[in-house]
Amino acid sequence: MSSTSRLSVLGLFLAVACRESPAPTSPLKPSGEILDATHSGGNVHFFLLPPIVPQPSYDGAFDATFSPVVRS
Repeated sequence: MSSTSRLSVLGLFLAVACRESPAPTSPLKPSGEILDATHSGGNVHFFLLPPIVPQPSYDGAFDATFSPVVRS
């Protein structure tokens, strides 16, 4: 391979490598969308409560047999 073609390949490589693109470590923008039973068709068993959102209205019966557990 001649030195001219090597320089051409190197120049092409540098031109492609130097194009602007976002850094892979840049943080993603948070979504402002609320997804719960009353907003945007989210989880039907999960309700956000005040003060985050207005008091939701829902239909259904309370089931006292459930024993929710919160784990960290």
